[in-house]
Amino acid sequence: MKFLRHLMTFLSYTLFLGVIGYAVFYLIDKHFHPERYTKLNFGPFGSYSLLVVIAGSVIILLIVFAVLKAILAKKMREKGISNLSKKEIANGILWKARKRNALGFPWTLTVYLLDSDRLYIRTGLLSTKEDEVRLYRIVDVTLNRSFWQRLVGLGTLHCDSSDQTMSNFNIVNIKASKSVKTMLSRLVDSSRIKNKVFAAESVGHSMPHDAEGHEGHSHEHMPIGPDFDRTDFDGNGVPDVLEK
Repeated sequence: MKFLRHLMTFLSYTLFLGVIGYAVFYLIDKHFHPERYTKLNFGPFGSYSLLVVIAGSVIILLIVFAVLKAILAKKMREKGISNLSKKEIANGILWKARKRNALGFPWTLTVYLLDSDRLYIRTGLLSTKEDEVRLYRIVDVTLNRSFWQRLVGLGTLHCDSSDQTMSNFNIVNIKASKSVKTMLSRLVDSSRIKNKVFAAESVGHSMPHDAEGHEGHSHEHMPIGPDFDRTDFDGNGVPDVLEK
């Protein structure tokens, strides 16, 4: 099912890019060969070319692929199949997302990964760079959503941290941003308890702690491993147990 879903995604992007490329060549050809557009022409170029037919066919196929992808995603959720690979699950990865562009397409070279202890940011294709920050170093998480981001279903998380390398950073243009913020906040609290490090100490002032020495309103530490329940019935990429 994972393979079929990835295939649907690949074909959708390929068709979309293909019709855009054809339209560009169409306009270029019309500019340099205007004589082809003075009469009826049902060839690949001309006033009544196949552009409209191809564009219409691609739109129909994209709709079909979107429906098939949604059906596959629902069946994967019902069977408890995670979108993560076996290797990522074995490494304890809980969430993975690619930074999306302004139109909402994941056509960038930045990937975010999250486990119970660290957040990773990978950039690049041939030459890559990976930054990481320990979750207990994150002091505050803020969700920002511009008007355009709300239209395309995206959001940006701004993280204040005490990490010397990462400092303050953004998780830019991700889907299900509100659920991801909730998940990240829970994991940050859990990591602080696990490592006995509190946000107040990292900024140099005191805060009240509970009877066990934990910061007020902290979540209970949640052990996470390969057998962790990654069920995601709402299909937003965040394990349901980390959204509650």
